[in-house]
Amino acid sequence: MVRTMEHVILLGLLLLSGMRPVSVVDPAYPPNVLAGGTVIATLSVNKGSVEGVTIVSGDEPFAGSVMAALKAWRFSPDVGARIPVVVYFRSPNLITTSPVAQMIDPPHGSRRDRTLAYPVKVVDPVYPPNALGQGGAVVRLEIDQSGKVTRVDPLKTSGALTESFANAAREWRFLPAEDGKGHPVPSEALAVCVYRFPVVTPPAPR
Repeated sequence: MVRTMEHVILLGLLLLSGMRPVSVVDPAYPPNVLAGGTVIATLSVNKGSVEGVTIVSGDEPFAGSVMAALKAWRFSPDVGARIPVVVYFRSPNLITTSPVAQMIDPPHGSRRDRTLAYPVKVVDPVYPPNALGQGGAVVRLEIDQSGKVTRVDPLKTSGALTESFANAAREWRFLPAEDGKGHPVPSEALAVCVYRFPVVTPPAPR
């Protein structure tokens, strides 16, 4: 069963950004879904509480699961910001030994907040050999003005699952954030990978 309980995050000496949540809730992997999906959301945070969640892109049933989980996230009381969150539901049917890249269309028009970065390529994390876990791994990404991920900080650890996700997230690419003059600037984003136990499809009868 996918864990949806609230997880308190232990903050260490590297607490450098107000974008770090102090507690998160894992999005539930929708039941009876055998293919993955990606949801891009924006959090409106005021005094540490999430006052609104905007789904920028992503379809049901994943979008509803993300909406419900992100509303329960909490930040330190001095945080007031708009924060991009990318939630990647890893396909349980995808059992590979090498990462697979997927391209994503970024939001356009009024749906795009140019002060935030949006993913244009995500790399699927490999499900670690002999891993038995499922649930969510949460990381903070630092993104440079070219859209490259320059740093990945794990925020909620799930053992080998988090390590695999962090390795994949380093290969993600973003449409960079822009300043008021339209110039690309460094920014940050939060990313979640929701794992489900791999599904092994039996061979077709001969």
